Amino acid sequence: MFIWKMEVGIYRMSMNNKNNLLIALSITIFLSLWLIFFWETLAGTVNTWDTSDTYGHGYLIPILSLYFIWLKRFELKATSIKPFYLATLPIIALCLLWLLGELTYTNVVKQFAVFLLPFFFVLLVFGQKICRTLAFPLLFLIFCVPFGEGLIPLLQVITAEITIYFIEIIGIPVYVDGLFITLTSGIFEVAKACSGISYLISSLAIGSFYAFTTYSSPKRRLLFILFSLVVPVIANGLRALLIVLLAHYSDLAIATGFDHLIYGWVFFGLIMFIMFFVGGKWAEQDVFKSKIWLDKQAKPKMDGNILFSLIFILSPLVLVKVYSQQIDSVKIQAWPASHFIQQSKGWDKSLLSQKNAISSFAKADKIQFEQFIKDDMSITFYGAYFKKESESNEFISFENVIYNIDDWALDKSEIIKINGFEFSRYEIVNTVGDRKQIVFTYIIGGAAYTSPMRVKLAMLENKLFNGQASALYVSFASDYNNSNPQIKKEILDFIEEHSPQFL
Repeated sequence: MFIWKMEVGIYRMSMNNKNNLLIALSITIFLSLWLIFFWETLAGTVNTWDTSDTYGHGYLIPILSLYFIWLKRFELKATSIKPFYLATLPIIALCLLWLLGELTYTNVVKQFAVFLLPFFFVLLVFGQKICRTLAFPLLFLIFCVPFGEGLIPLLQVITAEITIYFIEIIGIPVYVDGLFITLTSGIFEVAKACSGISYLISSLAIGSFYAFTTYSSPKRRLLFILFSLVVPVIANGLRALLIVLLAHYSDLAIATGFDHLIYGWVFFGLIMFIMFFVGGKWAEQDVFKSKIWLDKQAKPKMDGNILFSLIFILSPLVLVKVYSQQIDSVKIQAWPASHFIQQSKGWDKSLLSQKNAISSFAKADKIQFEQFIKDDMSITFYGAYFKKESESNEFISFENVIYNIDDWALDKSEIIKINGFEFSRYEIVNTVGDRKQIVFTYIIGGAAYTSPMRVKLAMLENKLFNGQASALYVSFASDYNNSNPQIKKEILDFIEEHSPQFL
C-alpha cells in the first residue's frame, strides 16, 4: 500500500511537472513570437513613454499586471485548462487591424492590436476559465498604449470653463477670448499642458487597478473607475484656478513657469490621496479569496493540445507580416515642379524662414514657405510634400501641426469648397489679441481632404490600388480682422487662382 501511494504521488508530481513545462513553453513561444513580429511597434511604444510626460506611467502597467496575476496564483492553480479554438477569429481580426495600422502608419491602431493579443492568446491556448480569471490584468495592458491626445482640446475647454466660472463667482473682472483669460494682472492661456490629459489617463489607469484589487463587487469597481475619471477633470480645473489666482494676487510673481509644474503635480498627488482615502472607506476584505483556492488541492488535468493551439496564432502573424512588407514597397510620386506655386501674376513673393511658419511639418521631403504681397494684402503659403511615409515619419501625426497650440487658440472653423475641392478655414488668436485666418487641405492622389481620418483612408486606398504613398499639405494664412469680411474673400480668391498649380 505504501509503495502504491508513493507511485501515485510520483505520477502526480510528474504530471504537474509536465503541465508546468507545457505552460512555460507555450508562454515562452508566444512572447518570442510577439516580440519578433511586433518589435518595431513595441519599441515605438516604449519610445513614447521615454519622451512624453503624459505616458510615463506606461512602464508601471506591465509590472502591475504581473502583480495582479501573482495575486491570482492560487485560483489559477485550481482552474482547468482547455484550448478555445474560436479565439482564432479575434486573433485574425487583430492581425488585420495591426496591418491596417501598419499600412496607414497609425501607431495607436497598431499598438491597441498588439496589446490586445495577449488576452486572446490566453483565451486560445488556456481556455475560457483561465481567461476569465485573468481578464483584468490582460486588458489592463491597454493602458500601455499612448492614447488620449485627441481629448486635449475638449479638456482645455472644460478646464477653461471651470476656471472662468469660479473667477466670476469670486468677483474678479474677466474677459474671455477662446482659451485666453484676461484679468487686470495679465493674460492667461489654458494651453495644452493645462489640459490635464496626463492626470486623466494616469488616474484612470491607477484607479482601475485600485478598483480591482480593493473591491470584488462589480458595482463598486465601476463606480470607483467613474470616480477616477470625473475627479481629475474637476481637480484640474481647480488646479488651473489656483494657479491663476496665485499669479493674479502676487502680480505674476508665483505660479508661473517651474512653479506652475510644482503646484500641478503636488495638487495631483493630493487628489490621488483623497481618491484612495475615500475609496478605502468601502474596501472589501480578502478580494482574491486565497483561502478558498488553497483548499482545492487537486490540479485538474491539462489538455494535451496546448502546443498545437499555438499554430493558430503563428499562421496569421506570419501572413500579415509578409504582406505588410510586400505592400509597403510602393512607387514614389514626385511633384514635377520645384515649387508648388511657381507663378503668381500681380503678386510679389519672397522666401521665408520655416521657423516663422504657423504650420509645421518639419520632416517633410520638400517644403515651400513663401510670402505673397499685393497692395496692402499679405498671404503666406506653406506647402509640405512627403514622398513616402515611414514608421518615424507619419504624414498625419501630432508632430505635424496646422498651428502651434502653445501660441495660438482656435476661435472659429468651417469647411469650404474652392474649385470643387475641400478646404478647412480656421480663425486663430494669440495672447496679445492678434488674429489670423488659415485655409488648408491635404492632397492625396489628386483629391483634397480636410479630415485626418479621411486622409488616412485615402492614403491606404492610394497605396493598395495605385501603388503610391505620396502626400501634400498646403495652407494659406493672413492677418484677419472680424470687422473686414473682404480679407476673407481675398484669401479665397488667391487660393482659387493658384490651386491649379498644385491640384
